[in-house]
Amino acid sequence: MHVPAMRHPRASVLRVPEAVFASLIALVPACNHDGSVASSAAAHDGSAAVDNAAPRVGLGEVMVQVGRRFEVVGRATVAKRFELAEFEVGELEELFEGDVPRAELPKEGPTAHIPMMARAFLKTNLPQLKKAAASHDPKTFELAFQQTAAACNSCHQASAKGFIEIPSVPGRGVPVIEAETVTGGEGPKTALPAADTAIEAMAVRAVPLPGSTAPAALDYIACESPSQGSARVWVPAGGSGSVDVFDTASGAFRRVDGFVTAVREHNGQKRVVGPSSVAIGEGFAYVGNRAVNEVCAIDVKTLARGACLTMHSGVDGVAWVATTHQVWVTTPSDGSVVVLDAAADGTLKVADTVQVGGEPEGYAVDEPRGLFLTNLEDKAKTVVVDVRRRAVKATWDNKCGAEGPRGIAVDSVQNLVMVACTDRIEVLDGAHDGASLGSIETGTGVDNIDYSSARQTLYVAAGKAARLTAIHVGPKGELTVTGRTDTRDGARNAVIDGAGNVYIADPKGATLLVASPRSK
Repeated sequence: MHVPAMRHPRASVLRVPEAVFASLIALVPACNHDGSVASSAAAHDGSAAVDNAAPRVGLGEVMVQVGRRFEVVGRATVAKRFELAEFEVGELEELFEGDVPRAELPKEGPTAHIPMMARAFLKTNLPQLKKAAASHDPKTFELAFQQTAAACNSCHQASAKGFIEIPSVPGRGVPVIEAETVTGGEGPKTALPAADTAIEAMAVRAVPLPGSTAPAALDYIACESPSQGSARVWVPAGGSGSVDVFDTASGAFRRVDGFVTAVREHNGQKRVVGPSSVAIGEGFAYVGNRAVNEVCAIDVKTLARGACLTMHSGVDGVAWVATTHQVWVTTPSDGSVVVLDAAADGTLKVADTVQVGGEPEGYAVDEPRGLFLTNLEDKAKTVVVDVRRRAVKATWDNKCGAEGPRGIAVDSVQNLVMVACTDRIEVLDGAHDGASLGSIETGTGVDNIDYSSARQTLYVAAGKAARLTAIHVGPKGELTVTGRTDTRDGARNAVIDGAGNVYIADPKGATLLVASPRSK
């Protein structure tokens, strides 16, 4: 039986010292970790309507309850009381469904971002945290807890309240009063909770792709998120006509084969092409096949191949857009992005075609804002598309120059866009028409990139430089290299899993490189 949450902030049954939460009142513009707060902005997106006649509770008071319940969630799991933790996450969901949208925004500090961030927090972080609590697995929960805390802290930074810090470790008080420290050769040091600061300590190993011979035709790879219930890396292997699914727990591959291949000439050399891109959707993975311009569904549980849809032009990147339950496919030869509706059985059908004014390369989805982003390789531009209107919203200069941009990643919390040029990363301000915020060198041969919002860290594998670089991204787009490690010549397109392992496509060796912390 679900016990109704107590709705008056002063009547909370959780007896935690009030002093601990006093600073959370200042959180007013902050902790709404994804934006569902108050005012007219909340109501138009399906949130509860606000009764203007009744006095509204301030957001700071509501956040006191949020902080208390989040602390209890962590303490409950430390005590192995996962049922209590799951219950408290349910109470947090009720707060973000009702109290947060109705709360009055503060009069000081940046607040325009709060409704959007609270909505995204409700739709993404809290369901992941609840699922992790229900698993009763401490490691799974610790990861989800860390990601949730990172979302909170990113929101605080965006609200000019970065000094209000939510602990990333379950069982600690909310907010953090004393800085967490780690010990080193020179005594205690302040910990950097979000960034991966030990990439040099990673051990890189090569796992051969089953059925592939070097050089292999590899391009986009994808890693399942913790919310998708498993930890696997999907590797479309064009030359072998298969998609190789790597189980990160067992270290073994399972092949999904039978895809059509074809011989194509590229730069004067013939090569076998086939499956080359993949996106993990709801119940299905969707694979792009360059040999026959198809997008095919694979059941993520059984790995059984489903129906395929033939496209009218060459397939490149494939992206899953959860908010609209669609697959978006970049088709460079037509200068367009094709939108596919996905049925419950994985069947696809064309819903629309969006002309983007150039050759789309790379993709990212900003789910909270309802945006699809891609680069124009031939014009050094970045295009922003409204996923519901299916129309170009903005086109920005990304400063990649004549060689053009490659991959792209987005930080939805901080509204930052990271664009991969062939030898560096450029950061654009999503809130100010793509204004340039800075850049950082990474070595040559960069293609696709991946971003961990929990760690606020970007992972860049430069193929020609044979190097993996981890870059911490600050709230104003500040870029700081937190580590580098050697890989292999040609290794590119890194993806990160929830545990901090990095996976890199290695075409010349026909392997999947796995970079793991040595302590594991």
